[in-house]
Amino acid sequence: MKLHPLAPLLARLEGFLSGLISRYYALGLVLLLLFSVIAGASAWTIYRISRDASINLLETRAVDIAVNVNFTLERVEPTRDLFQRLLSESRWDDLAFLALMDSNGTVLLHSNPRLEGSRLRLEGAGAGGP
Repeated sequence: MKLHPLAPLLARLEGFLSGLISRYYALGLVLLLLFSVIAGASAWTIYRISRDASINLLETRAVDIAVNVNFTLERVEPTRDLFQRLLSESRWDDLAFLALMDSNGTVLLHSNPRLEGSRLRLEGAGAGGP
């Protein structure tokens, strides 16, 4: 049986194309891995920046609250419903509760009056506060 004169050329072309496709496949996998690593590193970096910014914002907000509460306590006589009234103002919408504690963790004033007089221990809080 006699082979077609183009058979050897077609066989070489087929080998070349299969090698080319496997090279593109490998290159695609390498690029996919590279971009996945870059996306993961970017997500981690954004998470860290956002977390640090949130902590900074919360610390600044806590100082703002402390200054406002201190100013209020100096100007008015503390009453049992003082913190409830403070929290009812629209500028305090982002607060869940407000508490004033002594160094032993005893609640002196709280926006929930049922917790006044109880002892609370906040995680990570030392003698000087959180």
